[in-house]
Amino acid sequence: MSRNCTTKTVGGTLLRGRVVYGGWTLCEPISRGADVLSAGIGGDITFDLQLAREHDAIVRCFDPTIAQKDFDRLLKRFGAAPEVARRLKFMPFGLGGVNYVLNFYIQQNRTYTPGASLSSTPGLRGYDPRPFVRAPILRMPNLIGLVQPFAPEIVKLDIEGAEWGLFAPEDTEMRRWLAQGSAQQIAIEFHDRFINGATRRTARHNVVQMLRQCGFHMRHRSRSAEEVLFVRTRAVEAC
Repeated sequence: MSRNCTTKTVGGTLLRGRVVYGGWTLCEPISRGADVLSAGIGGDITFDLQLAREHDAIVRCFDPTIAQKDFDRLLKRFGAAPEVARRLKFMPFGLGGVNYVLNFYIQQNRTYTPGASLSSTPGLRGYDPRPFVRAPILRMPNLIGLVQPFAPEIVKLDIEGAEWGLFAPEDTEMRRWLAQGSAQQIAIEFHDRFINGATRRTARHNVVQMLRQCGFHMRHRSRSAEEVLFVRTRAVEAC
């Protein structure tokens, strides 16, 4: 894919004609019937629905903090037609740097609804120090293997700080998946605000460098600088 590919906003909730939540920037063209990995659903599935409606995409939606019944409510809330809903596959797993069951913490002073902000990072300011729920996460190679056949062309990651472990520079299996896998676009929401001290200055750099080494180029960054799109611009055998 060209590093100058044309971008478009996919999904999102509109307020006064402007996307204010849930929208993600992707590059065109998007293949008809593409496999999509969407990790971190929250309370907004507009991204997933638009890909299914406009591109006949098969979207596998992963979130360890909600159940199938919660996901079904989201489909109903956002008016998913039956033929579109069938293209969205929910699985109650998250992504991270380990295969484990983690504690998740919820924001303070907020009534819980399915999709409320939860993070596996303990001790965050503004989050309840007590675990709200325990839920399973998997490393990328293991998650892909769990749902074979599955070759995601598009990967969207809103995993509340778990991106740092997912893209650990020393993870050779993750590097192999990036180099040899099917992904052409990877959209990440970075949670730098969850990190304090010197590590905060290097954490994102390490992820960007790892993706660059594995053939991906940074194509778009949101105004907040939190949502970033990487596209594959060169093939590599190993990274």
